[in-house]
Formats: sequence, structure tokens, C-alpha cells
Amino acid sequence: MMEPIEAVGAEEPLAARAVNNKVREKIYKMIGDEEKRWSVPGAQMEFMCRGNVEGGLTTIEEKSLGAIHKSGSRKIADVLENSDRCLEKVPKGGGVYLQDGTHMEPMAMSFMAAAGAHMVIFITGCGGTFGHAIVPFIKVTGNPETYRRMSGDMDVNAGTILTGEESMESVGKRIFNEVIEVASGKLTLGEALGYDNFSVFRNDPRLDALLNIST
Repeated sequence: MMEPIEAVGAEEPLAARAVNNKVREKIYKMIGDEEKRWSVPGAQMEFMCRGNVEGGLTTIEEKSLGAIHKSGSRKIADVLENSDRCLEKVPKGGGVYLQDGTHMEPMAMSFMAAAGAHMVIFITGCGGTFGHAIVPFIKVTGNPETYRRMSGDMDVNAGTILTGEESMESVGKRIFNEVIEVASGKLTLGEALGYDNFSVFRNDPRLDALLNIST
């Protein structure tokens, strides 16, 4: 899932990973359409939540560069359509695929589940006291303070990289093993706590028509 608002200002390095020009154009369109939606009077493009600000981010570009870094470095095979007419399923072939979506987490997870995702790995700095009714929700935090405060609701503590206790490779293996265990029946902490959120997001077709956004 790609939150388009979290790629604004970092379009070029993201699009540079596209496998071909057609996919590159899809990436630019996805992010450009989101910019249009936030251009209406009263909207604020420089979207920075409290956690972003307290974490030291100062611009939307800084935030976006960090967000796309989490997607790795592999080539992007395609952008899955997510519109009123079609929610494209996860393809059978391997590779990295982007899915247009929303920055509102429970709704974004509904899109992923509808497209065929079997579980979600949610990376959070401040924590998130929610789960999902359809897919297991593995929460990973790289913030040692967040894990200290919310260890009962964070499945993986990746903050050990910052404290020097573990390498990135070691933490990566722990996340991989957690995925295997959850796929084999282990309950995530959110499931054990009874979190079963569910909601669906839908773009306003009237606004998209006004802004000349077409699918």
C-alpha cells in the first residue's frame, strides 16, 4: 500500500525504480492526483502529524523520503488500480507493487485485504491502538520509547537497532520469523487484545471530476 500523500516531494526517486516508462507514468499520476485533491481551499498539503513533528521532521519532503525508503530498493513492477470501477487484485507474479490508497490506516488496511493481502506489517513510530477485522496486523516500532510504553501492543521492537543492541539484519530476521509464526496461527498482540477495526474509504467522485482526475 502506498499512501500517496507520503510520497509527495519524493516522486523522482520512487519513479526511478519503475520497471518501465508505463509504470513510471502511473507512479507520477498517482502522486499527482493526490496533490490535486489537497489543492482545494482549506486543505493543507504540508500534512505533518504530531509524531512526525516530535520525531524531528520539518518538511513534507523529508517525511516522504523516509516513507518511500521503507518500501525497499527493488524495482516496482506496477501500480495496482484502486478506483470506483476497480480494485485490482494482488498479481500472481512476484515483485514489488504499489497500491493507491489513503493515509488513514484502518481504511488503508481494508484496501490491502480486499486486494488479497493475507497480513499487514504496520511500521509505527508513535504506536497505533487498532487492528483489523480481516487480516492479522503485525505492529513493528523502531522507537525504543514507544516499545517501552506499549510493549503489550507492539509485536516487534525494532528500536534495538537505534540502541545498538541488534543489527538491521538481525531485526529483519525477527520480523520474517514473526510473519511465519502468524501465518502458522500465532495471534498478534492486537488480535489477543480484541482489536477488530474495519472501515472503507472512498474518494468523492464529484471532487475528482472538478479537479479533472480520471481513472
